[in-house]
Amino acid sequence: MLILLPVHAVTLGWSVALTHAALGLTISAVVVETAFFRYAKVPFAFSYEPSDNQLGRSPIYVVVFLAVTFGLAWVERSVLGSLKGSLTLFAVLLGAAFALRLTDRAPTSPVDWDDVPMQVTQRLSLNE
Repeated sequence: MLILLPVHAVTLGWSVALTHAALGLTISAVVVETAFFRYAKVPFAFSYEPSDNQLGRSPIYVVVFLAVTFGLAWVERSVLGSLKGSLTLFAVLLGAAFALRLTDRAPTSPVDWDDVPMQVTQRLSLNE
């Protein structure tokens, strides 16, 4: 994001480029908090655990990803013209990030430090 800041500053102007960078950082904070909401293990500290049918769900993931990406881009483009709109969106995103962080600190089960043993074989379920 910082690499593209000078390019955005030349094409959009410094005020819009800095607003875009601040909103991008805030959106990324919300996405990270959402991704690890109620995550029982320490992120990135455990081995990969395969799940049942990720390939079958991939079209849903792609549609949701594109809808959220284009939706946030549309909202950001609509508020970049006004200071009030930019500050409102920034406050809403910061509030969402802090709310996710505070509700995630609710008492949950203790951290499970043990990895689940890997299965001896992997089933491809090609006939189901």
